[in-house]
Amino acid sequence: ITIQSLLTDFTLLDLRELIDKGATISREYQIGADYYKFTILGLTALGFGQAYGSDITDLKDTQENLKNSEQFLRTVIDTDPNLIFVKDGQCRFTLVNEAVAKMYGSTTGELIGKSDESFNSHSDEVKWFHNDDMRVIEQHRDVFIPQERITDAQGKEHWLQTYKRPIKLPHSEETHVLGVATDITENKLLQSQ
Repeated sequence: ITIQSLLTDFTLLDLRELIDKGATISREYQIGADYYKFTILGLTALGFGQAYGSDITDLKDTQENLKNSEQFLRTVIDTDPNLIFVKDGQCRFTLVNEAVAKMYGSTTGELIGKSDESFNSHSDEVKWFHNDDMRVIEQHRDVFIPQERITDAQGKEHWLQTYKRPIKLPHSEETHVLGVATDITENKLLQSQ
């Protein structure tokens, strides 16, 4: 197999332009069960191009395994009926599951990087959540909230039993808050009856 046979969309005119600009292009190809990355580098001062390839099969396998692990974990947290979330030191969501997104009438992607106040117009609830989050962050200790109110996107009140814990993530020195909240609305209604 030659580089020319792989780079079928790359012409001599493209090569001349690459050399003139001193630019670089890279492409990945699968050959059988293996993966390769081919790079062509335009060497303007020398007036020619240099091509080289490297076997990236192990890298691709690692990326695929990582992707599968992430999808597995995403499925696990999204299947859990509890509200699961992680917030940073500014009380912005860095991870949420589908239960949180459903409560706020949003998507998991839309919640990331935003705080409760972006989706909850009840300032008393937002203030309560924020105060508990900051207590966890500042005091580096777990907080158990036996019951707290949250109003969903449709305006319906829910009662949650929430557990919040400080966590350090591998890529950050900042303390984050891991929260798991169980909707206890039905139990509370049954108790009142």
